[in-house]
Order: sequence, then C-alpha cells, then structure tokens
Amino acid sequence: MTIPGLFIEYLIVGALALIWLYKLLPEQWVSKLLLQPAHLPLLALGLYVVGMVIDFVAWILTSYIKAGLRAWAEEGHTYTPKELVKILKGGGGKVKRGSITSRQIYLAIHAPEAAKEAAMRSSRDRIARGAIINSILFTTFALPSQKYIGVLMILIFSIMWVNFELSSYSYEMKAEQLVKEKIESDKNQR
Repeated sequence: MTIPGLFIEYLIVGALALIWLYKLLPEQWVSKLLLQPAHLPLLALGLYVVGMVIDFVAWILTSYIKAGLRAWAEEGHTYTPKELVKILKGGGGKVKRGSITSRQIYLAIHAPEAAKEAAMRSSRDRIARGAIINSILFTTFALPSQKYIGVLMILIFSIMWVNFELSSYSYEMKAEQLVKEKIESDKNQR
C-alpha cells in the first residue's frame, strides 16, 4: 500500500471518529468552534493521527480473530454462519502459509497488478475494522439511548470486516498459487 493510500485510510477512519468525538467536547468549545481555512491542515493532521490510533486498536482487537479466519480459509472451508461462529469461539489458529509480507513481496515482484489488487482489498479491510471501533465508541459516547442501533452497527461492520478479510486472504492465496503455477509452467516450456 502506498503512503497516499494509507493517508486516505487513516483520514477516513479519523473522520468517522468525528461523530463520537464531537459529543465528548465541552459545549462551550463546540459553540465557539469556527474553523478557519488555516485550521484545515491541523484538522487533517489530527484526523490522521486519530485514524492511526483507532486502526492500531482495531488491529490489536481483531488480530486473534484474523488468524483464525486465515487458518480456516487455508483449510478450504466455505463461509457459513455456523462455521464462522465456530471460528470466533475457537479463536486464532495457526496460519500455515508464508507470512503476509513475503506473499505481498512475491506478488509485487512477479505479478504487480495482482499485488495492487491485493493492496486495494486490504485497504477495504482496514477501513471496515476501523468502522467497528468507531461504532463501539459511538455507541458508548454518542448514543444516550437506543443503544440497539449502535449494537446493530457494530454487528454489521463486524460481518463486513469478516467477509472482506476472508475475501482478501482468499484472493492473495489464489493469486500466489496461480503465479507460482505460471512461473513453473514457463520454466517447463523452456
């Protein structure tokens, strides 16, 4: 993922945080809060930092489940709600394939277009996991009543993240496999 891509991801996650952060500000600040054009770079920087923090927290909270999802995907399972509940209860498994970083480097060297597609899919995963944390914080700080709306948002974003994560990892595994087969085929034709 390029630096501008990460900047946009963190900016989006940080901007989503404004929904609940706004509720935490004292009322006298909110009433006097007038943004001048000179403040916009500072606002963007602040949103970027908030987005980074939220993504880091989201990464910590989802890494255990992510490992389980990836181990499950490597075993060739298909996505069913019953199987997913089993994974979430059992937690993270041992991922058998090579590391994500080595796979990304391999694809970048041998199939740059597949590497770009994998990076775009990964971007979607990060934004979805940031939305989970933002919806938890929104439910906690900005919803005085009707908490069921927040719980529904958390559930929807969680399902989206799981679906995106499985889709991205399946794409990476398949791309790696097909590139290796193509390289092997090219060697055999020589």
